[in-house]
Amino acid sequence: MKIKLVAHKDVPVLVISEDIPAEKIPVLKAGLKNLLCTGKDRIILDLSGVQSLAAEAVIEVGRFHALATELSGRIVLVSSSPEVVRIIAEAHVSSLMPVLTSLDEAVDVLRQSTKAQAEEDIDGVRL
Repeated sequence: MKIKLVAHKDVPVLVISEDIPAEKIPVLKAGLKNLLCTGKDRIILDLSGVQSLAAEAVIEVGRFHALATELSGRIVLVSSSPEVVRIIAEAHVSSLMPVLTSLDEAVDVLRQSTKAQAEEDIDGVRL
């Protein structure tokens, strides 16, 4: 599994360019943890280069999404692989983290959620 951090329209994108077997989950977790620890709580996880992943990887991403949500952020997934989308759906996290087909769509979703959150904030206090 290869992992790389890039930016797309000023949004951090964690790009995974190979399949994610169970033994590589710690690498994925380290990448997500590093982003959250450095204040990046709105993250695109680009799985476009992934054709298969361990179901446990999806569960771990769901856990990091929960942490990002606590920080008023979120994780959005990008994949066009039917197999990856199926595995994500079977893990029951697609309702929490949308699976989109392009980085531009993912950026739009993150920006919309940022705007919606800003509208809920009053004097820096989240309702």
